[in-house]
Amino acid sequence: EMTSSLVGSEMCIRDRWRENMKKVLYILIAAISVMAFSGCGMKNTVQIGTGDVNGTYYAYGTELAEILNNNSDVYFKVRKTAGSAANLRLISQEYVDIAFVQSDVMKDAYNGTGYFDKEYKGYSAIAGLYTEAIQVAVPKDSDINSISDLYGKSVSLGEKESGVLQNSKQILSAYGLNESMVDAKYLSYTDAAKAMKNGNLDAFFCTAGTPTRAITEISDDIKLIPIDGTVANRLTEQYNGYVKHTIKANTYDGQTEDIKTLGVKMVLIASDKMSDDRVKSITKNIFDNSNKFGFAKDDTFDMNFATENITIPFHKGASEYYAENGVNVATK
Repeated sequence: EMTSSLVGSEMCIRDRWRENMKKVLYILIAAISVMAFSGCGMKNTVQIGTGDVNGTYYAYGTELAEILNNNSDVYFKVRKTAGSAANLRLISQEYVDIAFVQSDVMKDAYNGTGYFDKEYKGYSAIAGLYTEAIQVAVPKDSDINSISDLYGKSVSLGEKESGVLQNSKQILSAYGLNESMVDAKYLSYTDAAKAMKNGNLDAFFCTAGTPTRAITEISDDIKLIPIDGTVANRLTEQYNGYVKHTIKANTYDGQTEDIKTLGVKMVLIASDKMSDDRVKSITKNIFDNSNKFGFAKDDTFDMNFATENITIPFHKGASEYYAENGVNVATK
């Protein structure tokens, strides 16, 4: 009987020990989960929709996140995406909180026109940041010297849900071509540059601030072809958002002459659900640190550039910042 009692006592002690260890384990798991969810120093996370890792959206977004993380009580996280069209869908569906988009694609998405079969809303403008150049790269020794020469060639028109895909289709059409008249590929800038370097691609379209990393990395092996003359005139008249733009000589190694092309404004947008104070702080940080962004030096970034020719309403937080600096913008 005494042996049975001792065994029972030991079992009871072991059971209590197991229960206590379970409680400790639960507490540790809960603590780790809180730390993982908070991301950085118990902060909430703001998701930034950018683009390909070798494009300027991603580069600008990375620099912006670093600045904001040093001046904010939340954590800004850069997310790689397919680009403008994807970002407009993602922000309207609340998967990202702020995003980089082309002004022309933004207008179509907001109004449900062009390549969008319905309206994508739930966001407002923060600022136009720089002009994105439409760049068409071909091998340096290629006999392609005009968009019209792309007939029958292997051409990357841009990723699905990218702004460049919309641009490339419109530009091909202006030259009397369409997707079925080229060997169309739908590659990221990174993959397109690799394919061209390996001799597997005749041309690729790229809409981005200059210099663009994907092109810089193969600049010795490529040349850029122009979009100018009557075709450029027609495109700027037909589509709201295109402007005539020049990629200045020596933007890339081996580029000894100016390249005339088209450009579109890059716009930073914010979810309508983001607080006015948060957006006002983002806007202020962009202007306070504008000299730290190494993109599109041909543009003079100021209040006028940031607010002119923006076709959607501005976020109230951005509007408050502009009003304090003598500039009035339209809000919802």
